[in-house]
Order: sequence, then structure tokens, then C-alpha cells
Amino acid sequence: MRQFELTCFGTRPGEGNPALVLLDDSRDDAERQHFANASGRAACAFVDTGGDDDLTLDFY
Repeated sequence: MRQFELTCFGTRPGEGNPALVLLDDSRDDAERQHFANASGRAACAFVDTGGDDDLTLDFY
């Protein structure tokens, strides 16, 4: 798993809402929801890679 913290919806560099992006996290849906709520960030996105360049995005 890799984790990044970004800002989103800002109009200038350094502005915006804090968001987490997690790549290939192994948590199930309930654990992801709990993590997102506990993170204290405005948004939390989980991106999973699959075969044939498929991506799945869960956004909380």
C-alpha cells in the first residue's frame, strides 16, 4: 500500500481541502469507511489496480 496526502479544490497552490489517496490497500469496504471517517480529512480515495490496466476507485 502507498499513501499520499494531497489538497483538492483549491484555487491556488497550497490551498484546498486535505485528501488522502491510498493505492492498492487491502482493507474491505467497512474498514475503508472506518479509516476514512477516522482520518479527519475532507476526502479519502482508495485506488486499486487490477488486470488489464483496470482501476477501481472507492471515494469516501
